[in-house]
Amino acid sequence: MQDWWRYTLYAHVIGGLTCLISSLFQYSKLLLKRAPRMHKSLGYIYTLCIITLIFPTGLALSFEPKAFLKIKYLTASNKVLIQQNDEWVERNKHKYLSLLPITLNTK
Repeated sequence: MQDWWRYTLYAHVIGGLTCLISSLFQYSKLLLKRAPRMHKSLGYIYTLCIITLIFPTGLALSFEPKAFLKIKYLTASNKVLIQQNDEWVERNKHKYLSLLPITLNTK
């Protein structure tokens, strides 16, 4: 299995996103005051993700010297898809930002 680094990278990204999302709520003083058990649970989720996903997969990816080049090649081969995605994001950003004045005036 030569593409082990790809699955390892997916696990690393999923773990990273989970850590980022759970840590965003950790900074809420309201959550700490009103739901200390939730705050503690999110801390456990964060720690568990670091120990079980982020650290081991990051360590494994560090031993693959050309993983960065392979990732760069994958993104270069999907340039058309990336361009279409960028256009879609830009179009939707303008669409939703144009609705912002309307929503602000209704309050």
